[in-house]
Amino acid sequence: MGIVDLDLDGRSSLLILLLIFLLLGNSCAKVEDAAISYAPREPRPGDTLMIRYDPEGTDLSKASELELIAYLFSNELPEAKSFPLKKSGREWITTIPTEKSTLLVAIKVIAGQTIDSGKGRGYFIKLYDQEGNVLPGSEASLADAISYWNGILGIDADFERALALFEEDFKSHPEIKKDYLVSYFNLIYTRTEDSKKLRLNKELEELEAKPDLTLKELDTLHFWYTFFHKTDAAERIGRILTKRDPKGRAVQYERFLQLDSIKDLDGKFRYMAEIKKEFPKNPRMGGLHSYILDLCLKHKEYAKAKEYLDDNADTVNGRDYADLASNMLKMNTDLKLAEEIIAKGVDLARHENLDRRTLKPAYLTEKEWGERREKDLGGSLKTYGGILLKRGQEGRALRVLEEASLFIGDGDPEFNEFYAEAMLGNGDMKEALPKIGSLIASGNSTPRMKDLFKAAYIKSTGSEIGLADHLKKLEDLSTDRILAEIKGKLTDMPAPEFSLEDLEGQKVSLSRLRGKIVILDFWATWCGPCKESFPGMRLLVERYGDDPDVQFLFIDSLETAQDKKKNASDFMAKNGYPFHVLLDVEDNAIRAYKVSGVPTKFVIDKNGSIRYKSEGYEGNIYKLFDEMRAVIESIR
Repeated sequence: MGIVDLDLDGRSSLLILLLIFLLLGNSCAKVEDAAISYAPREPRPGDTLMIRYDPEGTDLSKASELELIAYLFSNELPEAKSFPLKKSGREWITTIPTEKSTLLVAIKVIAGQTIDSGKGRGYFIKLYDQEGNVLPGSEASLADAISYWNGILGIDADFERALALFEEDFKSHPEIKKDYLVSYFNLIYTRTEDSKKLRLNKELEELEAKPDLTLKELDTLHFWYTFFHKTDAAERIGRILTKRDPKGRAVQYERFLQLDSIKDLDGKFRYMAEIKKEFPKNPRMGGLHSYILDLCLKHKEYAKAKEYLDDNADTVNGRDYADLASNMLKMNTDLKLAEEIIAKGVDLARHENLDRRTLKPAYLTEKEWGERREKDLGGSLKTYGGILLKRGQEGRALRVLEEASLFIGDGDPEFNEFYAEAMLGNGDMKEALPKIGSLIASGNSTPRMKDLFKAAYIKSTGSEIGLADHLKKLEDLSTDRILAEIKGKLTDMPAPEFSLEDLEGQKVSLSRLRGKIVILDFWATWCGPCKESFPGMRLLVERYGDDPDVQFLFIDSLETAQDKKKNASDFMAKNGYPFHVLLDVEDNAIRAYKVSGVPTKFVIDKNGSIRYKSEGYEGNIYKLFDEMRAVIESIR
């Protein structure tokens, strides 16, 4: 039996927790040389874990309030649950009720924006059976956690260990393999050497030879056979799936492929209506909506895009409207229509923020999901304000942006530019000048905000006297603040050597660049966030284009195209980026740098040490520019 659930409210519950820890005595366990200990030592599914956290030596040692987030791993998506921690001397304590299906518990502790996840290694608690053996699937869940869910958990990915854990658990418990096929096969394909296709093909053959395959196993076979262009095998599995599951994934996939063959937009709209009617609860509708909207944007059919969204009101959300309007704002086109679109987007975002009608993913807590909804509303209001500014309606824009600031704060440089412009447009220099100055000093500004500050300064003081010195002080404060904020991304470790060909067929080796600051950007042509970050990277390349001490290298990795060189070359030519691209054809470099996903950027100093690592893209080119510039300047 597990320990009963306890109410953590009040002093009496704290005393009960302490008493239980004392009674358990030697049955407490500690997470591998970590700040967390727990009881019982060998917890079973359904037990309530008693957690003790000692923050000494962590980034949370001075925190006055702490929250623990536990991720309960099972055969399904991990479920995130939030628990307040109560202080007892130098330690903090709480309880975590597990489920009967729980195989592994992952933990992180947070205070505000600061996270302790065991110095990137993670805090993990395995569950046991009645005989004291680790449960089948516990090691595989750990593999999943450190290779796929590392971003959510705030830990470093460890792909080699993940593969070893999968294979060890599968060897001891072959019956669980079917539950982890997607994660395991993806890991084989993206993280192993040249033989990965041979290895994965062997796995597929062994899987197909099994009797009584489940729908999930058949879906996995169909996906990989299609991916490897094994047409006969894919069609064979497809026929089985169609017979067993006429509305299933394989049938949906075939329908979606037909959508691409329809040339005119109206025809695609009609076909989408048929798909929606045939598969009314299709979870992939969001991706199909994005596909249609991208086509509308490409062909400048903005009115049709709005019509499409209005016709699919039951399956789209506020963000779909906001993304469309945001693109129109960036292209500075048909802003009257864009204002109508974003007004609808804001209304939907307000509704979603109030009633949370959109289903919360299991891997987010209620608080995290609420923060995402508020962020979406803030983003919609930001776009609304930007459109109103472009239409010369500074007064309305300022009111909208003031509301947006409640959700966005001052951490978004593009929003700050809109806000500064609206303040200037409303003519209150006394308020505008210090506000714009503080935004520049915060490290969250755009290059144009310096021009706005200059305009406000001259209008406020009547001259340029002292302007240059004032602006220089603000820029110095900005650099110091950025470096302080990204302290957690700073490091000092040897950079792995690599030797890769560029698009001209020339070999480029890291060792030959010793004495230069080298910026590596791991990316892929299929990666949306990579492409979204490239305008910011272009600003950096242009900023340091004539600097002989700084070298940018864009390493194209994880590609599936047959001709990877042509694929990358065509992409660069189409978009006109002045980037020095290297081809990581066998994905050896990306493995050596233990990259968990693209985009990932590294800054390497003149001595060949990695000094900075940045994963993903936060969505703002100016913040990217400022962060990278601050790091480069700090290690010269």
